[in-house]
Order: sequence, then C-alpha cells, then structure tokens
Amino acid sequence: MFLSDFSIRRPVATVVIIIVLMALGLLALKKLRVNQIPDVEQPVLVTNISYPGASPDTVEREVINRIEKSLLSISGVDDVRHKLPSEIREPIIQRVDPSAQPIMQLALSATQQSHAEIS
Repeated sequence: MFLSDFSIRRPVATVVIIIVLMALGLLALKKLRVNQIPDVEQPVLVTNISYPGASPDTVEREVINRIEKSLLSISGVDDVRHKLPSEIREPIIQRVDPSAQPIMQLALSATQQSHAEIS
C-alpha cells in the first residue's frame, strides 16, 4: 500500500526512481561476463551389455528395462549385474565426458598433393 500511495502522490519521483533503476541495470548488464562455452558437466553414462542368442524382445524385457530402472536415480554405479539373466556377458559401464570430445574433425584429401604437402 505504501508503494502505490507514494507513486500516486509523487509521480515525478517515481519516474526518476524507475529511470535510475533501469540505468543501474543496464550498467550492470554491460559489466556482466558471459562465457561462450561454459564448463557444464552433463551426466552421460554408456552401458554395453551383450546377450548372445537372445531375441530383441527378450533383451528389452529382461535387460534394458531393468537397467533403465536401476540407472535412473543413482549417482554412483558400482554393480548392475543384480537381477539380470546369467547368460549375459559382463556389463561394461563407461562415463562419457562430452567436453573432452573434439570440437571439430577434419578429413583432407587431394589427388595432386602428397600426404606431407596436405599436412
């Protein structure tokens, strides 16, 4: 109630306060540093499981659904073998860091130049 009463009784002061706040906001925005590629660690976990001789339906029902349920809500994974069929090979769990991947890959070829000249 105080803010509305003050704004009605002193409209010029209210406009001046708003302009000063906007100027301070623009000044702060100019000094704000923005990183083009921030260091963000995305949670990427790759699990490879071989189940030789099984049909796709069996693999989905007995392996994939159980693995997805167990990996959804945990931060550190030590053991995934629990409740999986004994016929599968040992699961390979790898944590992948996308920021460690190269930004660009190039492939060059030429018919007139040697490998040394291209490099």
